[in-house]
Parts: sequence; structure tokens; C-alpha cells
Amino acid sequence: MATYGFKLFAVGVRKGGNGRKAIELSDVDGKHYGDHLEELLEGLLDRVVLIKPAAKDTGDSRPRGVRIDTVKRNGHRLSGKVSAGRFGDHDLGMHHPDDGGEDADLSELATSRFYRYIFWLPDKGDVGALAVETISRSCPAPQMIKSIRSEALKAAGIEEDASDADEDGDEPGGTWWRIVANVATDDGRIGAMIDNAALETIDLMRHETTSDNKRQQEVMRLSAAVRSEKVKDQVGGILKGWWGDAEHRRRGRATVTSAAGAKQVAAVLGPEVAAIDFDDAAITLVDENGVTKKIKPGSLNEAFIYELGDERPSDAGFLSAVRNTLRSVDWHGQLPSAETIT
Repeated sequence: MATYGFKLFAVGVRKGGNGRKAIELSDVDGKHYGDHLEELLEGLLDRVVLIKPAAKDTGDSRPRGVRIDTVKRNGHRLSGKVSAGRFGDHDLGMHHPDDGGEDADLSELATSRFYRYIFWLPDKGDVGALAVETISRSCPAPQMIKSIRSEALKAAGIEEDASDADEDGDEPGGTWWRIVANVATDDGRIGAMIDNAALETIDLMRHETTSDNKRQQEVMRLSAAVRSEKVKDQVGGILKGWWGDAEHRRRGRATVTSAAGAKQVAAVLGPEVAAIDFDDAAITLVDENGVTKKIKPGSLNEAFIYELGDERPSDAGFLSAVRNTLRSVDWHGQLPSAETIT
């Protein structure tokens, strides 16, 4: 059974691929960024953008497709639907026995779902908010942001693949405005999630670069069940440390690298494990709602899904749930003030 929820992101704008200075949303090249974003989203309407995995990705190497299906403007709020899926996820679409039709070959298609998104871009300040729907923990926000960056490059006359249009800034020179989106985190939720969760397993990984120098591949994995109360307490403390303070999170900065986090976790398992040169770690836990989550150093995506249950809300219900969450939490400057969330 599918479960529904949403993730929240702090949204900002930077100049070019290497710019670090936050730009006032009300004055991005002489106009409000909402105007820029509306144009970019409309440019992406009904067009599938291919998102290839970045070289640093160590997971599935299959490309994904993302498409903006609708966009609606209401003041400085932009909302709509986005479809996303992974190519090669399924082999065949079976026909219904009552239809007498034929099976459909899905091997070269991206089987997809639609997800809802909402941007809030206030008149004042350099930070906006983005909510993107989740379905059974899947969320197309990273692919959506990459497609917007790709469209911004295209609008500026810079031809570049969507997978390269990211914060690494490797694209050729030119003036364009890069959207950035960092997961917004709720301090109270961090502690409650970890304290109330059942820690299940620790995974430690080591990777090597593939022969073509295009991506990292896993060459070693050690998995251990978390049974000792002492280990659970130690791992819980490590997890809380990975999020650091609000200023780190506001700037979208991880407090520890993947390799440093792996060393912390390996040390809990004893000197023999600590002596192995692992470069990444993952902690699997089950939260108070029975949802399994895998947390990695510097990664907040899995932890901060705001659950809405197994019944999909209406568009109005989705907007209301997101808006209530945005207004009810002290975000410590990560997100716009409550009065701007309309």
C-alpha cells in the first residue's frame, strides 16, 4: 500500500554555476525570481528531461525522466504537478484479461507517477520554500531542481546536459541564475525521530572509481544488526551529531563527510572494523510510524518526510497540510517567516 507525505526545502538563487552569494528573490536580474521560475517551469511543460546519474552517485546507474505537467501562479506561490520515473524499472505492462488487448513493452520507458509541488517565493529576503509530495518515500525533488537548472542554462544560451547543471559549476561561462534547494529540518523532529526510532542495522561501505572514471561503485559492504543497548545509544548520539546546528543546515552544509561518518560508526563496532578504510555509512531505523528510513552522513532526505498517511489528500488538503507545517515550526531562519506562507 502506498503512503503519502511531503518533503520541505529551503530555496535560494545563486549567480552562475560557482556563485555562493545568496541573491535577493525580489531582484534577480531586475525582476522577482517568481517571474523567472514561472518562465522556466512553463518552458519545461510537457517535455521529458533526461537526468543522468552524477559521477559521485553510487546507486542505480539508470537515467531518470522528469516532466513538468502543470504550473499555476498565485502571487508568489507557484504550484503544479510533476511526473518522474526511472527508465528500465519494469519490463512489461500486462494487459487486463477483460480487455483482450496486448502487453506493452516497458523496458525502454520510464514508468512514472505524478507528484505535487508548491513554491513560496516571498517579496523580501533571499530564501523561499519548496514542498514536494512523496509517495512511499519516493520524491522527485532532486530531478525537478536539475531540470529547472538545465532550462535556466538553455534560456541563457548555454547548452549543457541536465546532469551537469548542478552546484559543481562545471558548465561553460555565461550569466544564468541557479536555483538551489536544501532540505529544511525541524530541530524537534530530529530528536524525537531518533529517540523514538528502533535502530535496526548499520551498513559500512567502501567504493572505487569505475574504469571509465564516470562513477563510483561499491566494492565492499559490512552489515551489522543493532542489538546492544549500548550500541544503540552510541549510534543515536552519532546520528544527532550528523545534523549539527541550525546555521549549518540553513546553509545546506553537512557537518560531517561520508568518510568521517563511516569512521564514527565503524569505531562503535570495535577496533577490527575501525581499521578498515570505509568511506560511507548508512543507519537503518524504523520510526514511530513504522516507516523504515536509511540515514547517511550529511543526508537529510530520508529523515524529513512529513507523513500524511495511506490516503492521498486532495490538492486543497495537500496545500493545507504543507502550509500548517510551515507555519507551526520554528525554522531558525531556514525558511520564510510564517506570515509569507499564504
